[in-house]
Amino acid sequence: MKGIIIIISFGASFSLFQFLQPVAARWRAGVFGEKNTLMRCYENSLALAEKYAIKTIAFPAIATGGLFFPVEVAARIAITEVMQFLLESKSIEKVVLVCFKTKVYEKYLEVFREILE
Repeated sequence: MKGIIIIISFGASFSLFQFLQPVAARWRAGVFGEKNTLMRCYENSLALAEKYAIKTIAFPAIATGGLFFPVEVAARIAITEVMQFLLESKSIEKVVLVCFKTKVYEKYLEVFREILE
């Protein structure tokens, strides 16, 4: 059940570091529920962060590398899910969306600006 399984690993210091690893789907033309799977990755990760009282959580640009998600689609899902969660949640203080490539960062920024308009 992709997008539902999240692995929680504890770092050397339990109070300083927790690692949640969502499982995303490979992009196959968007006809196999990939968008919903990616949405659930964010929903489930944020819900677990809240459950375990994690105050700050960071996400890479999930599925945009080897899983071949179109960056614009992935960015829209990531930003929308995070914003929606933060409007309802009182416990998570900071969510960081990490983009390792300039083109990915630029697309995330473009989508973020579109959503805010």
